[in-house]
Amino acid sequence: MSCSKATEEQIIEAVERFEQNEMSLDATSISVELRADTLFVMIEGLTFPAEKACAEDKHGEELLTQYHARLYDASRGCLEKEIERFLGRMVQRSAFRVDPISGTGAMQFILGDSTGEERGEPR
Repeated sequence: MSCSKATEEQIIEAVERFEQNEMSLDATSISVELRADTLFVMIEGLTFPAEKACAEDKHGEELLTQYHARLYDASRGCLEKEIERFLGRMVQRSAFRVDPISGTGAMQFILGDSTGEERGEPR
């Protein structure tokens, strides 16, 4: 199962806005893949040279991974709502993980039932 090119572009733009506005990150590349009940968003270019240097130490890597996850958890609601609107399905839960050494991140959205919005039904 895949989403249309237009929906994919909407999701990429929403993730880009979210990364810039909520997380103060400027990704170099964003790609989207929808598989059955899971939406994957792969993001590259998320860490600065100082973060990469800090992550060379296991403790530093752990702290940066937790930092990015907590930032995402604090503000994910607005992005989840946009994903629901674009796909017409509820987001049951989501997670974000960044590898601070490579600067690559992955978002995972577990999707549930239809929101009903595609038929004009209220939630």
